[in-house]
Amino acid sequence: TVNAAALIYHRRQLRYVNSQTEALTGYTREELLALDLYDLIHRDFLDIVKKWGKPRQPRASAGSKYEVKILTKTGETRWIEATVDIIKFERKASILITAFDISDRKLAKLELETSLSLLQATIESTADGILAVDGQGKVVTFNRKFAQMWQLPDFLLDLRDSNQILGFGINQLKYPEIFLNRAQELSDRPAAESFDIIEFKDGRILERYSLPQRTGGKITGRVFSFRDVTERLQSEEKLRKSEERFHLLTRATNDAVWDFDLLKNEYWLSKEFEKVFGYKLNETQTIELESWWLNIHPEERERVMSSFYETMSSDAQCWSEEYSFRRADGGYVFVLDRGYIIRNESGKAVRAIGTMMDITQRKQAEEIIRYQAVYDQLTGLPNRILFNERLLASLKKAKKTKKMLAVMFLDLDRFKKINDTLGHAAGDRLLEGFAGRISDTLRSTDTVARWGGDEFTVLLPDINCLEDAVKTAQRILNNLKPAFKLEKQAFHVSSSIGIALYPDDGEDAETLVKNADAALYRAKEMGRNNYQLYTSTINPQGSQL
Repeated sequence: TVNAAALIYHRRQLRYVNSQTEALTGYTREELLALDLYDLIHRDFLDIVKKWGKPRQPRASAGSKYEVKILTKTGETRWIEATVDIIKFERKASILITAFDISDRKLAKLELETSLSLLQATIESTADGILAVDGQGKVVTFNRKFAQMWQLPDFLLDLRDSNQILGFGINQLKYPEIFLNRAQELSDRPAAESFDIIEFKDGRILERYSLPQRTGGKITGRVFSFRDVTERLQSEEKLRKSEERFHLLTRATNDAVWDFDLLKNEYWLSKEFEKVFGYKLNETQTIELESWWLNIHPEERERVMSSFYETMSSDAQCWSEEYSFRRADGGYVFVLDRGYIIRNESGKAVRAIGTMMDITQRKQAEEIIRYQAVYDQLTGLPNRILFNERLLASLKKAKKTKKMLAVMFLDLDRFKKINDTLGHAAGDRLLEGFAGRISDTLRSTDTVARWGGDEFTVLLPDINCLEDAVKTAQRILNNLKPAFKLEKQAFHVSSSIGIALYPDDGEDAETLVKNADAALYRAKEMGRNNYQLYTSTINPQGSQL
């Protein structure tokens, strides 16, 4: 057959293929003859193909047709209609497959099935009740939502008797005469579109829309959609009643109250907004939403906008963010912005009401607490908590960049004697001066921390070699040579320094600090006022960490 792919195989080995087989699969004849038949068959259809030509298969299977998927050279799947026959080829019982490419037909069928399935799923999944009638008003079809809205019993659904369904429905209505009059109006004006409200005796309220159905340019029926708006109307009524309470509330709070109408893109603010932020509102107390965004600190604006719109697009009921907001005088204050989201019956956000609270004092208090937690109160230097945080971060970076870093442990030589002689107040001033001289010696990227008492630690990240650390230690010692003024007396103070290097002397923070401390004690043993590098011969048990 001219347009058919033909191939012959024996025991999975392809023995013959025609040019159409090459075109269908994308393989050359030589590549096909070298392939196992199963390499061409999609795995979902291998069990079917394996049965072709089996002795236990009835003889009637010869000439049978199968629809199977094959794999092309590029990995693409194609549908074929294969006719299977048993023949003799090269004196051996073989299988002849004559195949037509039916991929387009399969795709068209799938698209049609998908389209019909989507249409049916859309009708059934919609929140509206759908009813279709023919030109004589007889029921053609409806969805489950319609049956639920009209509380139709199962026997009526099975009968599909239009008169019985109409009669059952009318008995539920609060104003049946109005319903019948409108039905007559539509009968008299078949081309008209319609909208009305249907009220039930049990208090439910439906909106009804209808459009004429046209086939070939002629009106052949009508499609109705029903939407339950009971909750929406009740909510609107409750909202109207709460307006007075809302305005009273805005006067009673010290926070700026806002009301954002998403449908109108209108942003209303209470008078407290003027007091908190210093802006003068217009007569309607409304502003453009864009001006709100622009008053958020530039570094926080994108985060707050994304959070707001993502919350509006979700099904969340509340939104909350903390950010910096610009006052009329140009300064920024921290605000806690919280809002409650009002959604329509389909879940779309239509309104949000909230408050903006000035939390600057709270934030400042939190910052003070944070500062006190990680900084030494006497010297203003980082304490061991912050030092360890920075050391861990520097180690993580060093492992990536393959660079060295150094940890120094140092203290004041004979500090206890000075402290006991001059008193704690003088000792504190000495510690402050000592800390200042170390800080003056270091790079902006380095860290000096007060470890405790007269002990200090130094972090030197991103150094290139051992000499960088040694030079820094020597600079510290040199910088301590000038005398310190205490109680109108000049005191010369020296320091002992221990140095540990990453990665040679340790690859984690605890080991590096411990080894630097051990090297410090070696420096003291060597007469003080010097630095010592950690070596494996130093006994870390000598440290007092």
